[in-house]
Amino acid sequence: MRLLDFILKPQNKETISPAKELLKKLDTALIVQTISEVESNTTAELRIHIEDTTHNQEVYARAKQCFKQLGMTQTTERNGVLIYIAVADHKLAILGDKGIYEKINPNYWVEIKDNLIKSFKKEEYTQGIVEAIKKIGKILSEYFPNTTGNKRDELSNEISIG
Repeated sequence: MRLLDFILKPQNKETISPAKELLKKLDTALIVQTISEVESNTTAELRIHIEDTTHNQEVYARAKQCFKQLGMTQTTERNGVLIYIAVADHKLAILGDKGIYEKINPNYWVEIKDNLIKSFKKEEYTQGIVEAIKKIGKILSEYFPNTTGNKRDELSNEISIG
């Protein structure tokens, strides 16, 4: 096959990124609903970001970069939490802002991360994410309760894709 033949022939294969492939497997409506429910009990903000790779960075460094890009350092109480997933690299991180680490022991996130990994290995993606959100929400409502009943939703609850 000559180069010109290759260029002129229509390509039938549609490549889909690993992140978009995972997104297709998720019940995004349930995940967004769970985030909304959790956030109604706390002043904290929770986001989920999915991308293909960590772009040759250490997972925590990449998660921190995404955290800033998503505007999560701009919340009023600096109490945002990000679940970061790099699908092709099989890596994830849970990252909190300054206000989170001032009140919550960083070791708290290890169990949540481990359970999320176990769920992913069983291909129980939605269930794993929903359980992680609920567990995170439980501690956020203890340390950052929504005492007014009015929730200022500072960040989108939609899953972001990088």
